[in-house]
This record gives sequence, structure tokens and C-alpha cells, in this order.
Amino acid sequence: MNQTRPAYSEYGCLWPLDKDVVFLNHGSFGACPKRILDKQQAYRKQLEAQPVRFFIREMEEMFDRSRKDAARFVNAAPEDLVFVQNATTGVKLVEAVYDFPVASADVIVEAILEKVTSHTRIALIDHITSATALVQPVETIVKALDAKGVDTMIDGAHALGSNALDLAVTPFPAHQDRCPTV
Repeated sequence: MNQTRPAYSEYGCLWPLDKDVVFLNHGSFGACPKRILDKQQAYRKQLEAQPVRFFIREMEEMFDRSRKDAARFVNAAPEDLVFVQNATTGVKLVEAVYDFPVASADVIVEAILEKVTSHTRIALIDHITSATALVQPVETIVKALDAKGVDTMIDGAHALGSNALDLAVTPFPAHQDRCPTV
């Protein structure tokens, strides 16, 4: 099969991306432009040269200046803007302010069961949701899905160390977790 490779953008030279790869995903893992990388390195050098001065005297002023620039760019008041590490942190911040409560574990279980069809074979459930840190009622979910003939895979990426996890007491069909090394 003969595939035509897309033309390399005239803006491609602004990023340190591999020229032999057609990079399509700037949404999930966007590369930084070279100019930004250079500025980041300059800030790191400034920080490393005088850490106390940087954190005590310089950093807040730089944030204020950046907030004012960003506010002008989006036509907002600087005091209405806040910098966060990433989109997930921003979502968590808003959720914390607005407090999105779940009335009961039954609401979660029912929401999952509503999506089960005759074609459902396995359900992947977060033990603790990454966006909201909500601890799911996984024992109840597993039992309810099992009653419908649906296997369950529990994604426990945030559970180990956060919850009491006793697989002998609650034997999940499948439970994956990450175990960081010290």
C-alpha cells in the first residue's frame, strides 16, 4: 500500500520534534516549542543560582506579570485567573469549589448497571477516580455486575496505600494496581 506522507509544516521548525515522525497528538502530550524550552531552562538556571532569592523575592512577581499578560490576552481581570499544573488539576480545583457530591453508593452502582447490555462481557471500573478522587464502592459494583454475568476489571492505580485492600476478603475477578518502589 502506497501512503502519501503529509507535508511537514512550515512551523515544524519551532518544535524539537523528530522530523521523521508525523506528530498528531498535541492534545494529550503536546511538545513545547523550542522558545518555551529555552525560557524554562533560563528560569531553572535562575532558580538554581539563588533558590532562596528566586522563591522569596522573584517568583511571585514573575507569576503576577504572567497573570497580567494572560489576562490581557483573554480580556479578563488578572485576579480572576489562576495558574495550575495541568488540566486535571484545574478540573479538580473547580470540582472542589462546587462540591459535586454523590448522594450514595447506590447512585454509582445504578449508573453503571444502566449501561450494561446483553453484549457487555467485562466492565473496567476505577477503584478511585483520577479526576475527583472518589472512592468507588467496588465491592458492591462487582457483586451487582457478577449477578448480571459481567466480569469486572478494577483499575486500582490510586488504591494501593490509599485504601485497605484485602483481596482474600473481597476477591475481585481482576484488580490491577501500581506498586511504586522506594
